[in-house]
Amino acid sequence: MAAEEPNPEELEIADELIAERRAEAPGETPQDMTAWQRPITAFIDVLNYRAGQIIALLLVPLIAFVVYEVLSRNLDAILIDAGMGGLAKALGLGPTLWVYDTSRMIAGVLFMSAAGYGLMRGVHIRADFLYRSWTDKTQASVDATLYMLFFIPSMIFFTVVSAKFWWLAFSTGETMAIDSAWGPILWPARTAMPIGGFLLLLQGIPEIFRAFHKMGKERERLFVRALPIYLIALTWLVLAIFAPDWVPGGEWFTDVMKARPGLSKPTIGLIMLFAMLFVIFIGFPISFTLIFLAFVFGIWGANFKLTTLLMTLNTNSTMLNDQLMAVPLFVLMGIVMEAAGLMERLFASIQMIMARVRGALFIAVLIVSTIFAAATGIVGASVTLLGIMAGATMSRSGYNVQLAAGTITAGGTLGILIPPSIMLIVMGPVLEVSTLDLFRGAFIPGAILASLYLLYTLGRCWINPDLGPILTEEDQPDTSNFYGAEVALICLGVLTICRVFGLGLGGTFGGVIPFGGLVALAIILAIAYTAYSKLNVLRIVVPIAVLFHLYMIYVNIGDDGALPTMSIVLGAFMMLLAFLGRPIYSAEAEKDFYFSDLWNEFFAGLMPPTILISFALGSILLGFATPAEAAAMGAFGSILLSIGYRKFSVSSFFDSLIKALEITVLIMFLVAASNFFGAEFSALGTPKMMTELLLGLDMSPYLILLMVMALIFLLGWPLEWVPIVLIVVPILLPTVESLELHGLSRYDMMVWFGILVAVNLQTAWLSPPVALSAYFLKGVVPNWDLKDIYLGMMQFMLVQLLGLALLFLFPQLVLWLPRVMSGG
Repeated sequence: MAAEEPNPEELEIADELIAERRAEAPGETPQDMTAWQRPITAFIDVLNYRAGQIIALLLVPLIAFVVYEVLSRNLDAILIDAGMGGLAKALGLGPTLWVYDTSRMIAGVLFMSAAGYGLMRGVHIRADFLYRSWTDKTQASVDATLYMLFFIPSMIFFTVVSAKFWWLAFSTGETMAIDSAWGPILWPARTAMPIGGFLLLLQGIPEIFRAFHKMGKERERLFVRALPIYLIALTWLVLAIFAPDWVPGGEWFTDVMKARPGLSKPTIGLIMLFAMLFVIFIGFPISFTLIFLAFVFGIWGANFKLTTLLMTLNTNSTMLNDQLMAVPLFVLMGIVMEAAGLMERLFASIQMIMARVRGALFIAVLIVSTIFAAATGIVGASVTLLGIMAGATMSRSGYNVQLAAGTITAGGTLGILIPPSIMLIVMGPVLEVSTLDLFRGAFIPGAILASLYLLYTLGRCWINPDLGPILTEEDQPDTSNFYGAEVALICLGVLTICRVFGLGLGGTFGGVIPFGGLVALAIILAIAYTAYSKLNVLRIVVPIAVLFHLYMIYVNIGDDGALPTMSIVLGAFMMLLAFLGRPIYSAEAEKDFYFSDLWNEFFAGLMPPTILISFALGSILLGFATPAEAAAMGAFGSILLSIGYRKFSVSSFFDSLIKALEITVLIMFLVAASNFFGAEFSALGTPKMMTELLLGLDMSPYLILLMVMALIFLLGWPLEWVPIVLIVVPILLPTVESLELHGLSRYDMMVWFGILVAVNLQTAWLSPPVALSAYFLKGVVPNWDLKDIYLGMMQFMLVQLLGLALLFLFPQLVLWLPRVMSGG
C-alpha cells in the first residue's frame, strides 16, 4: 500500500494487490531508451508475454479436470444409492486417481512458469510507501542496484539448482509416491521450475534497462561502464559456487562457505530478519528479496547444500499443495462474475426495494458487498464497483460523504474474511490447519462484522436522519399499493425456498426418490413462480408455507420436549411475515395488488450468484467438496452465468484468464519465496529464541497475544496481507503456539488465531493514510475529498476493532461452527 495517492487511471480493479500494473504494451519501449537496449527489452518482453498467454490457458483444463472429478464421484454415489450401480459402472463414473495429482501439478506449473510474465507486467508486490517519496532518479538507481546485486544472482542460483533438481527427477524416474495413490512421474511438473526461473532471470534484464532509462543518461553511463566489471564478478561468483575447480579462487570460496560463523545461528537469524525488513521497506519486490536473503544467510548460518535443498523442497511443496490449488480458481470465479455485471443488477434492485427506508443506500451497499465478498474475496473490485454504483446516487440524494465512504470501504473489506477468502486459503498451510475449518470459523465473525456495520449506519441515520435521507422521488420505484405485503411475502418465499434447499443438501429427500433434493427444489421453485404471477395461487400457498414451518418446529422438538431457540425465533419470524402479508386476502387486492417489476430485477441479480455461492461455499462448509473442488465448480458456474447473461465472449474470457494468472503469480510466487525464507529462518533457531525471550518476561499470555495483534495491526498499514500472512505470521507462530489461552488445544488455538489475524488485517485496510481502499474509492468518486474518505473509514475501523475485541474475548464465536460441523 502506498501513502501517496495513486493515479486512478493506473488502478486495476481486478485486484487490490496490483496497484500499478504496467501500462505499456509488451514489446513497447520508450523512444529515448538507449538504442542497443531497446531490441533486447522488446524481445524478452514479448517472449514472456507469449509465454504468459499460453500458460493462462492451463486454467481451462484445470477447471475441466476438477469438475469432471466432482461430477463423476457424486453421480456415482447418487446412482449407487438409487440402486443403479450398474449404470454408474457402465458410464465409467466414480472417484479417479489421476485428477487429484494432475490438477495440482497444473496449478503449480501455472504460477511457476509465469513468474517472468508477472514481472514483465509489473505485478510482483512491493512495500513502496517509502519508495514513492523518492525522485525518479533515486528510484531508478535503487532498482538497478538491487536488481544487479539481489535479483540476477538469486535467479541464477534458483535456475541452476532447480535444473539439477529437475534432472534428478528425470534421470531416476522419480514419482509422487509419498502423498499420491496414483504415483505419477514428477519431472514434467518440475520442468516449470528451471523454465520459470530462466524466464524470470531473462526478464530481469529489461527491468535493469528500464531503470537505466528512468535514471537519465548521465547516471546511466556510470552503470553501463560498471557492467563489464559486474559481469566478470557475477560469472566468477556463479562458477565459484557451482564449478569451483574452473576458476581461480574457487576452492578458497568453497572453504569460506564451509567456514562456521563466529555468531550463533539465532543471532544470524536476527540479522537476517532486520536485513529483510530494511530491504523490503526500501521498496524492492518482496519475493525476490526473500529468495536472495534466504540464500545468503542460509549459506552463512548453515551450508550451501542444505540451503539449496530447502529451496527446492519448499518450492516443490508449494507447487503441489492441494489447498493452494484453490487460489487461481476462486480468483477466476470472482473476475468472471465481476465481468458478468451481476453486482450492478443486484445493487440496483436492493436500492429500489429499500427506497422508502432511511439509509437505503447504506443497506444496499452492505448487503451487496457481503454477497459479493462470498463470491469473489477481492477487495479492490468490491470497493471500486460499489463506488461507481453508489457514489453518484449517494451524492445526489444528500447522503453524508463520510458515512457513505466508510460504508463502501468497510463493506468492500469483507472480501478478505468471508469465505471463500483467498487469504484464508493461503493461511491454512501456514498455520497447519484445515482451510475448511478456517472457512467455518470465519463465517460467524463475517456475519457479526456485516451486522455491526449495518447497525452502526442505521443507528446513525435514526439519530440523525439527514445522514441518510429517503431517496428522492426520481429514484423511487413504481410499486403496488400493498408494498409492505410485497416485501413480507417475498421474504417468506425466499426463506421457505432456502429451507427446502437446506433440507435437500442434508439428504432429507434422498431416501424418498432418486435425486430427491433436486426434485424438491424444482417443485418448490415451480410453485413459487406460479404464486408470484397468480394471486389466487398465492393465497393458497402462503398458509401452506406457514404450516410447513410449523411442522419444522414440531420436528425439531427434542426427546426431552425442549425446543431449540433458533427454531422458535425462525418460526416466530415466519408467522410475522405471513401476518404482514394478510392484505392479499382483502377485496382491494383483487385489482391493486401485484408484485412490482423491481422484484424481477432483484431475482435476476440475486438468485444466480446466491445459488453459485451456496453450492460452492455450502459444499465446502458441509464437507462435500474440498476448497479446490468447490473453487473449480464455482469458476465453472460463473462461466455458465456469464454465458446465460450474454456477457461471455472468447476475448473477455481470455482477458479474465490473464488477470487470474497475474494475481495467482503474485500470491503463489510470494508463497514459495516466503516458505523458503521461513524454512531458513526456522533452521537457524531464531523463532525459538524469540519465543523463549518473550515467555521469559513473565507477562500474561493475553498481553503477549495483544502485543502480537498490535504488531500485525501496525504492519498492516504499510504492508499487504500477503507478506504479513506469509512472513510475519510464521515468525510469530512459535510464540503464539506456546501460549495457553481459554484452555484451547493447539489446533483450536491456531484456528482462532487465524481468524483474529484476518479480522485484524481487515481493520488495517481501513487505517489511513496507507489504506488502498481510499484510493480506489477516490479514483471513481473524484468529487469526494480524501479527508472525508479517511474520516469515514476511521469510524468503521473503530466498529471493526469492537468486532475484533468480541472475537478476542469470546473464542467460541470462531470455534463453535467448526466444532458443530465436524461433529466435535
